[in-house]
Amino acid sequence: MTAAERAGVGPRRTTTGAALLGLRRRAAADAWPLTLTAVLLLLAVVLADATPRLLTRVADEAVRAAVAARPSVGITVTAPFDDGLVSADRDPSTAEQVAADGATIEAALPPALARVLAPPSGLVSTTYLPTAAPDGAVSLQLAYLWRDGFAGVDWLEGQAPGAPASGEFGSADGGTWPVAVGLSAPVAAQLGVRPGDRIAASGPDGRPLDVTVSGIFRAREPGDPLWAQVPGLLEPITLGANAGQRTVMGALLSAESVADVRLALPPQAVTRTFTLGVRPATVAFADLGDIARAAAALEAAPKTLGLLGPRPTVWSQLEGLARSIQARVQAAGAQASVLLVGTLGASAAVLVLAAGLLVRRRAVVLNRDRARGASLPAIGLGLALEQATLCLAVGAVGLVVAQRLAPGPVSWPWVLPVLAVAVLAVPVLGTLTAAGPRARRAASESEEVGRRRAPEPAQVRRGALEAAVVLIAVAALVTVRRRGLPDEPTGADLLLAAAPALGALAIGLVGARVLRLLLRAMVPAAARFRRAGPLLASAGGAAAPGLGPFVALTLCTTLAVFSTVVGATVTAGQDAGSWDTVGADVVVHTDADHPLDAVASRVAAAGGVEGVALARLVPNVQISGVPGTDWVDVLAVDAADYARLLAATPVPTPPGLGALVPGQAPDAALPVLGGASLSAGGASPALLWNGRTLPLRRVGAAPALSPALAGTGPTATLVVVDRRLLAAAAGEPLDADVLWAVGPGAERAVDAAGVDGAAVTGRATWLAERRSEPLTSGLLLLLRVAAPILVGLGLVVVALAAAVDASRRARTLAVLRVLGLNRRQVGRVAVGEVLPWVLLATAGGLAAGVWMARLVERPLQLRLLTGQAADPGLTWPWWPLAVLPLVVLVAGAVAAVQAGRRSALGQVMRIGG
Repeated sequence: MTAAERAGVGPRRTTTGAALLGLRRRAAADAWPLTLTAVLLLLAVVLADATPRLLTRVADEAVRAAVAARPSVGITVTAPFDDGLVSADRDPSTAEQVAADGATIEAALPPALARVLAPPSGLVSTTYLPTAAPDGAVSLQLAYLWRDGFAGVDWLEGQAPGAPASGEFGSADGGTWPVAVGLSAPVAAQLGVRPGDRIAASGPDGRPLDVTVSGIFRAREPGDPLWAQVPGLLEPITLGANAGQRTVMGALLSAESVADVRLALPPQAVTRTFTLGVRPATVAFADLGDIARAAAALEAAPKTLGLLGPRPTVWSQLEGLARSIQARVQAAGAQASVLLVGTLGASAAVLVLAAGLLVRRRAVVLNRDRARGASLPAIGLGLALEQATLCLAVGAVGLVVAQRLAPGPVSWPWVLPVLAVAVLAVPVLGTLTAAGPRARRAASESEEVGRRRAPEPAQVRRGALEAAVVLIAVAALVTVRRRGLPDEPTGADLLLAAAPALGALAIGLVGARVLRLLLRAMVPAAARFRRAGPLLASAGGAAAPGLGPFVALTLCTTLAVFSTVVGATVTAGQDAGSWDTVGADVVVHTDADHPLDAVASRVAAAGGVEGVALARLVPNVQISGVPGTDWVDVLAVDAADYARLLAATPVPTPPGLGALVPGQAPDAALPVLGGASLSAGGASPALLWNGRTLPLRRVGAAPALSPALAGTGPTATLVVVDRRLLAAAAGEPLDADVLWAVGPGAERAVDAAGVDGAAVTGRATWLAERRSEPLTSGLLLLLRVAAPILVGLGLVVVALAAAVDASRRARTLAVLRVLGLNRRQVGRVAVGEVLPWVLLATAGGLAAGVWMARLVERPLQLRLLTGQAADPGLTWPWWPLAVLPLVVLVAGAVAAVQAGRRSALGQVMRIGG
């Protein structure tokens, strides 16, 4: 018995407390792997926490920008007065009734609409009244404006309209009720009247009205949208041309005189309208669904507003706008969720590799502690405490940084999985490493013989796990192809959002199997060479990479290429979408009261204009002789000019457009482009045009109406006809209300032409707005950030793989130096070891990234971001795809050479004892 045994001091058994000692010492020894882990975790936490909030913020900004771009969108309520029985008694409370009804509407709004709609404004207006003026007949509309906080007017001459004096009724010819109005200075000047003068206006039935000018006003806020509800109220507006030219004006009623107009005109000539605009700052993406449903319900059941009297009418574009914005935001959110899940998945894979490196460096210590009696829970707990301390500290810093980038609630559903991987990877791998030697020693000789004859249980489990991952990836990709990506901006359905990442993971697993087969085949093939370099490189390569680095590099490369291809496709698709949307470099659309024929000559004569074409767009024209079609939109184009214009653009020329060119008798059937139903069996199409029946003959398919024109109202089937042929057949001229122009100076020429009352859409302007809007710019920014991050993660994977195998490679290369290989030959062997798996993983990732982008191209719905009518074709940026493998291969070769130079030759002599 030794002295120690007699003293009762036997061999020390490592306990849980002993296993926790030396954490600081081990952390100092492994400073660079821990630092790398901290940097990777910091980046992952910032992305996981900030990106969902940034996506939500971008979605809200996109919604508000879209609403702000459509100031006319909102709710319009038309409520006729309850004048079933016309009474001669004057109702002095008409203005108060308008205000009360406005308050009733506001109080009855559904909560979803009440949050986003502005307070109502009221308008009591008449139909246009024929009025005599010094320069000819004009149309006059009487109107009363109301809104809480309305700035009103200043009276330059006279006074505000008031109630008629006692006994004044019947003083006018025919005994009509007198109405006092106020006029703006431009309107009064055109009518040639002063305060106290009468306006020679007539009612709808032709009877003269007693309309007296009480004063001349000036609007305090002429830019208030309330004034725009009555055209011509602030200044006369001239509409039409030639024989159809007319001038419209407005006259202002006061709260006192609005009651008089109800007695001066029949009930159907006076209407009451309430408008509730949308406040863009109050609209959020999360509310769009509720807003759309509430607007639709209100249009279907306007009686829920609680207005007394006849049934009101509710009209709104809010539902359509909400649905279209929701679709675009959901498409962008689906794409962003794919990138976020993929980037975080790649980060998690690299964190696991870093944990594997850390455990590999500590394998000797872990096995020694285990041999001295440390329990596996103690070893795992010690590693977990060390990792938890590091990860919680780094995670806290990451959350602070993320809050600075995007303030808001912490995105725990995204952050916690990243932290869990970082905390648990080292304890799990460390425990498995410590348990390995004892488990192997516990195996009996008979069991070892059995394992030689049958696959290892670990290999069976690994194969089953890999097969399960591949099946899940295939199922996710098939589901995405059929059902589409998740709708939420941050990707609520993680399985579908992770489909591209799962596909890349499955490709990496399959590629690793292929790599093993290739390496096994390379060894006997390399043995046929006279030199030992190929054999040594292939043998070392077979032992060098594990499954993890290959799969991680494939994952990073695939997702980097995927994000690059998607970003390039969106950018290129927006340019094509600008042509689809506008149809030329600039398109002008007015109404029939503002013809463009004279403008076209000025635009065509301007410098930088290569072509101009005119058309007349008439929506909802009745058609007969076509089963299932009663109404069509007619686009009457100057066919020859339009064909020449399209030839100068990327827009395809519709087949059959040349057949529309005039050259036949006016009484023959008009050649048109239209749907297949026009030429179906039994169809004898004919347009009902201003009392005439015009037979049609289909000569080709009609193109899709560009959104710049389709958004102005037409919704029916499109029929394209030559404008001159249609005018000849109809026996009346057709003024153009659509103008297309192409050329670098087209948009500038249209601006200089000074088109009145027109909607002008420039292709360059549309493209700049689309690329700068929050939704598109935010997604492109995410794509451009994700690609370099993923490339950087791929480089880290190569470095980690080299570091994990550094000790074995260093010993092997040092032995080769002793055996006579020079430095260049040793370097070639090192490059040959790392080249096969890096090359295969990179090449597989390149092909998989392009294939993955093509696979999910349709579910991504990129057309909603590009503005194209159909899904854009993939754009492959060859330069990034060519640089990526070069960078990875060079980094892998350098890492291998550096790892091979770490061991001194003197240490080799001590190998094996």
